[in-house]
Amino acid sequence: MLDDPKQRRTIFAKAAPPQFEMRFNPMFGGILVYVFDKPAEWLSDAGLALKMPGTERDALLAIQGAKPLPICSPISL
Repeated sequence: MLDDPKQRRTIFAKAAPPQFEMRFNPMFGGILVYVFDKPAEWLSDAGLALKMPGTERDALLAIQGAKPLPICSPISL
């Protein structure tokens, strides 16, 4: 997978809508992405974690092959 935080940063920056105010912080061997100063995504060799409301999380997990990261647990937004 990706082993360079700068490469991870580039991927997120290209994928985000231009109106998103994003900043990046190396964390736990990956990169934490803040959108409008709130943590939103984390990418590492373990996978991609997205912070989202429960109903959206459930819909994403319904997609074949999607699964929660073992180190992440559901949170309330």
